[in-house]
Amino acid sequence: MINFFRKIRQRLLTENKFSKYLLYAVGEIVLVVIGILIALNINNWNEEQKAKKIEKTYLARLQKDLVADTTYLGKRLNFIKKQRVQIYEFVHEIYNTQNTEEEFKRLFLMQSLDAGNLVMQTSTFEELKNTGLISIIQNEQLRVRVIELYREYEIAAEHFNEINNFTASQQFGKSVHVAQKYFHPNLYDEKRLFKGTDWTFINDPSSENFKLLENTQSGYYIKYGYFIGHFENLLTKSKAIIDQIRKELLERR
Repeated sequence: MINFFRKIRQRLLTENKFSKYLLYAVGEIVLVVIGILIALNINNWNEEQKAKKIEKTYLARLQKDLVADTTYLGKRLNFIKKQRVQIYEFVHEIYNTQNTEEEFKRLFLMQSLDAGNLVMQTSTFEELKNTGLISIIQNEQLRVRVIELYREYEIAAEHFNEINNFTASQQFGKSVHVAQKYFHPNLYDEKRLFKGTDWTFINDPSSENFKLLENTQSGYYIKYGYFIGHFENLLTKSKAIIDQIRKELLERR
């Protein structure tokens, strides 16, 4: 093809047809430019298709992570709600007279001392963020919502840690010495578990041990209330983003 155009140029010059040669040269340049533009467009189209494929892959991964998170959040939410009900029953029951050590044992084991940590699936988002690929999500609204959601995960996790550290040091740490054996039943056989334990304090609301148990469970009741707020908020927003991602993936089929 190049030789063909070269022969045409040589023939025009030989025949001294300069004006035609000039017109031809301009036309040849135009054709070259058009060819370059077409090649660039094809390359851009290929790159765009690659980017869309990568975006779909990450959206699918985010969706999978969020589905796992909603399952986890739902289970934790139900568990914490049940724990709050249990604490409510415990705090009211301790004011009733416990007539035997067996009654005290049953009551004591009603306590809730769950840490309630927050563990989310963040690997896909962290990969997007650390590699700078977060911008590959074309839908700006979706991209912003995803970033905000994972930021809320971080805030909630920090809040969980702060509350857990407080309850561990200020509440559980002070009350754990009350009937220490009850917290580690596997270390003792049944005969030794409650032998010699002073449990009568449970019938004296003014005693220090009674107040420790009551304050500890009241503290956990408040803590679980904060956790429930976080769980419900994250669960609602995660489900909304899952729905939006599902729509995005359907549109890209």
